[in-house]
Amino acid sequence: MPQHSEKRSLAIILSVFLFVGIGTYVVTLIARGYRPSITHNGGVSLTATGLLSVTSKPKAASVYLDGSLITATDDTINLSPGKYLLKIVKDGFL
Repeated sequence: MPQHSEKRSLAIILSVFLFVGIGTYVVTLIARGYRPSITHNGGVSLTATGLLSVTSKPKAASVYLDGSLITATDDTINLSPGKYLLKIVKDGFL
């Protein structure tokens, strides 16, 4: 019959494996573009997002989505699925 310290050690090892497993799964979901969002009834759900990577030559052009300045080029943006009007502008360039 296992002693108390052996049971405790086994419980700690299993807890660490469970923590690492769940942590790895959550990090994988976030890396794939899923983000937690609060639903209308107060619950939490995972929502898929898209990733927009914007680069330009010359660098540091302004990136507008639906008329709003979002960032400069050479950046990535997480977006929810949908249609967007994308505009990239740099003073002195067409």
